[in-house]
Amino acid sequence: MEKIRFEQIRKTYNGRSGCACGCNGTYTLPSHVSIEEGNKEVGWNAYDEKSISDRRAKIALTKINKAIDEYGSLAYDNGRGAFEYYGKDVWFCYSDSFVGIDVNGRATTVYF
Repeated sequence: MEKIRFEQIRKTYNGRSGCACGCNGTYTLPSHVSIEEGNKEVGWNAYDEKSISDRRAKIALTKINKAIDEYGSLAYDNGRGAFEYYGKDVWFCYSDSFVGIDVNGRATTVYF
C-alpha cells in the first residue's frame, strides 16, 4: 500500500477506541478542506474554525504512514471492501476511503 499524501486528506480522527461520532475524540479538517465542505459531507454543522488544523492533521498522517509501513503488507482482504491486520493490541485497516490504526485503545484514522 502506498503512503498517504497530505493533499489527499479530507479529515482525520484521533481519540479513544469505540464510538467514532466525535464523543471519544476529535475530527480535524486540513486547511485545504473548507468548513462548508466538511459539514456538507457529514450532513450537519459538525465543524467550525476550531476544527481546522494542519498540525493535527499532519500528526495523524504521520501515525498512519508509519502504520502503513509496519502493517500494510500484513493486512488481508476481509471480504467487506477493506483490508485488515490484527496483532497484539493492534488493529489496522484500510479501504479506498480511509486508513485507520487502533493501538492499546487509541484510534487514529485518516479519511480521503
